[in-house]
Amino acid sequence: MGWWLGGIASVASGTSGLQTVLVDVKPGLGGTGTYGGIQAYWFGHRGGFSGQVAGMVNDMHGSTGHPTQRGDIPQWNIECKIHALHEGVMEAGGVPLLNAMFIGTVVEGNNVRGAAVAARYGPLCVLARITIDLTGDGDVAAFAGAPYVLGAGRDHAMEYSYMAHVIRPGRPRNVKTRSGDITNVEDYTRGSMAERRSANAGVWTTASIGPSAKAVTSRPTSR
Repeated sequence: MGWWLGGIASVASGTSGLQTVLVDVKPGLGGTGTYGGIQAYWFGHRGGFSGQVAGMVNDMHGSTGHPTQRGDIPQWNIECKIHALHEGVMEAGGVPLLNAMFIGTVVEGNNVRGAAVAARYGPLCVLARITIDLTGDGDVAAFAGAPYVLGAGRDHAMEYSYMAHVIRPGRPRNVKTRSGDITNVEDYTRGSMAERRSANAGVWTTASIGPSAKAVTSRPTSR
């Protein structure tokens, strides 16, 4: 399962000689760092796989006429990062399965043997010796029957959810303004509609309030 780390992990496993299938609910890779509207790292080490990805994105920046990432908090063009990760996975021999939503875990005895997903061409199962959930949601383990707690153990509070406001192609604005309970279809719909209403006039919004967005319920926004 993809999201933020899916592309990086698929490059690592593919270059290690493992047959890899990457399942991602979005039409492209990168998760929070692309469709989630976050175009810069806050902190962290710039070496290792982080440095490798930065190099891939810089190469894409150069081929498309965008400036190289510089400074203590380097920023990237989200479209460039989407394509850089996709090319990286393909070159490593991985198979990106995009627009595919996880709907169940394939279990044999006490072992996870794969995932059931709903793709554009219908439901299917991706069978594997090793299944890794990189979304941060823990859905694969929960569907396999592992004990879990929804949200924080103390009050079940979850993370915010929001739609990234894209002020121009490849440049989002990180605004965290809403909460929504994605286990409740009515509140999930309310949150999505509220985000669209609150977008500034003429600003395109990308639907990053997807299955990996998690939050507590809040009151409906008045019209």
